[in-house]
Amino acid sequence: MTNSTTMRALIKEIRKNHNLSQVYMNFSLLFIDVKLPHVGIILGERALEAMLKALYIQENHVLVHSRTLSLDDLTQFPFKSSVVDLDDIMLIYSTKFLSHLEDHSLFDHIHKDHFIKLINRIDNTLVCLSSKVAISSSERYNSVQSGICKQ
Repeated sequence: MTNSTTMRALIKEIRKNHNLSQVYMNFSLLFIDVKLPHVGIILGERALEAMLKALYIQENHVLVHSRTLSLDDLTQFPFKSSVVDLDDIMLIYSTKFLSHLEDHSLFDHIHKDHFIKLINRIDNTLVCLSSKVAISSSERYNSVQSGICKQ
């Protein structure tokens, strides 16, 4: 591949992952009122992973397949370059832990407000990470918080 072809492929992959992040978070809102927080948390984790992949590709100029990098690999990159802080790293690992729980009975006890708080925290992190991705301002991640109501 030529340099310009490689660069176009990188930009396409960055945009794809960035956009996936938005889609996952938009869908996570659907699970607030249907009492399926586990699905919403899985989507939140995927949104974080997609945004981190976009950053990884941008910083390393390397194409990666969707499941090539682990979340562990991805979190090492931003921690070293101060893209995210320790609170964000803790959120990413906590979300990963919750999304991989096999016993879903824990989620029967999660109050709607706690689920909303977690989704809001993931959303805030995505807004911050999106600002680090070099795409046009019209393509930035849009916060989903306006779509969340506590009732």
